[in-house]
Amino acid sequence: MTLEDMGPGVLYPLRSMEKTFRGTKKRVRIAQEKGGI
Repeated sequence: MTLEDMGPGVLYPLRSMEKTFRGTKKRVRIAQEKGGI
């Protein structure tokens, strides 16, 4: 079975995890610029 066969049920969590990870990296960068970390 390929990812396409499994459908959005598999792809969606992966995409949302990716978005969360990107958001976290962005937040860390902003905090570093402000000297928060």
